[in-house]
Amino acid sequence: MCRKMKQLHRPGCWLTSWLLLLLHILVLSSSSSSIAVSSSSVNDAILDAAAPPATSPNGGAGHEFGKRLQQHRPSPSQSVDIQQQHLIDAAMIMSTQATARLSDGDVVSCVPINMQPAVVNAKLLKVQLQPTIAAVPSPGNSTRNRLGSRVASQLFALEFGACPAGTIPLRSYNSSNGGASSSSSSSHSRNTSSDPVQEHVRKPEFGNSGLQPAEPTASNNLFHAHAYTVTDITNPPSYKGTEVFINVWEPVVVEPHDFSLAQLWFLNTGLAYPSSSSSSLLNTIEAGWQVYPELYGDDQPRLFIYWTGDAYNQTGCYNLNQGCPAGSPGFVQVSNKVLIGGSISPTSTTDSTQYEFKLLVFKDDSSGNWWLQFNNEYVRYWPDALFNSLKDMGDLIQWGGEILVSSTSSSSSNNISMNMGSGDGSSLGYRKAAYQRNLQYVATDNTLHDVCNLEGMAEDPNCFSVTVRHSTQWGSYFYYGGSGFCNR
Repeated sequence: MCRKMKQLHRPGCWLTSWLLLLLHILVLSSSSSSIAVSSSSVNDAILDAAAPPATSPNGGAGHEFGKRLQQHRPSPSQSVDIQQQHLIDAAMIMSTQATARLSDGDVVSCVPINMQPAVVNAKLLKVQLQPTIAAVPSPGNSTRNRLGSRVASQLFALEFGACPAGTIPLRSYNSSNGGASSSSSSSHSRNTSSDPVQEHVRKPEFGNSGLQPAEPTASNNLFHAHAYTVTDITNPPSYKGTEVFINVWEPVVVEPHDFSLAQLWFLNTGLAYPSSSSSSLLNTIEAGWQVYPELYGDDQPRLFIYWTGDAYNQTGCYNLNQGCPAGSPGFVQVSNKVLIGGSISPTSTTDSTQYEFKLLVFKDDSSGNWWLQFNNEYVRYWPDALFNSLKDMGDLIQWGGEILVSSTSSSSSNNISMNMGSGDGSSLGYRKAAYQRNLQYVATDNTLHDVCNLEGMAEDPNCFSVTVRHSTQWGSYFYYGGSGFCNR
């Protein structure tokens, strides 16, 4: 039986009074704004996305918020300063919105679409609420047999369901466990070894023949390793997306700044462009699950996304701008049902039921945006403005696992006390080793195709392994992982 989220206290009357005063001042000053947008279509594109319906899963809070927001809508002839409207919306959210806590400790708020960090920071005047119908890839073999595996969902969906239409769930930090906020900027320097974003950084090595297996990195007392599969590099770039079903496990992570994850990497290596061009830098779109106590405050597998537009040098953000410099652009969410950074439930156990979720990344040519689908829900998109080489097509796709271990987690410098996937080696197969199945790519004709010539790579084969297979039930798939308690 689903548990209801506990309602937290709303701001007191004194705060509401100050906020209403702020609203009054802002509205009165709007007529003298020097930066105005007079197009009613632009105003409606933003504000329609922000207005919840008349009903809410939380009762009257969503309805009351919707009514108050409507009172401050501009008329078609009224000029509105977009940044001023953001301040008005923010004040109204603080004064009317209830916040809730899930049983895993997550504090979740339902925030209007146009108030999320990526929209505010990039000063977006328009949000694409759903992909163009023609952009959605043909199903291909997405309905292959699960062989007894079941669909993994999220604790947010199981306990709460969804936010009101026109809003998105936004995860805040849990002060009791120290997890980082998904909506705020990191105070870490991008050059320090304690930066979660920098610890995630993966820099594949490229040679004349394409991707070269990289040695596991061991810098700043951190050990970084991958076990993954990879496609051929296409020249010119010809991938418009990818689909995969990812098996979910709950590996033990000892130290807060260690992590274990499973994900897809959709890339443009930049190799097709002149080295002097800005498009020659690696661009990536990444998504999957990860256990990362420093970033989330616990050891639960959580849905994450990531991107970089310059080979991880100056750009790159987790989730809704988590761990990024203030003002960074990023991923735009439109779904009210999926909590980015939220825990995934249930998870798989050895010799028992296996759980998995589907990820689909694809290009919408009409808008230029890259969309993400989680199971059957269109979650959000990466605006094309984030990228250079990846504006149109990708030239490389990878799927697999990754671990990062600090020296304090291991009994010696030659031992790695970290599990990847289930912790079992790939040779043990179904219900023991972690898997990713139904690996497909979106071709230029916008159809899904099985990946051929799939190659498996393990950067530290003494610890981790990959076994690539193909069947009519699962298409192209692989098992991967390792116990982690191994001699390097």
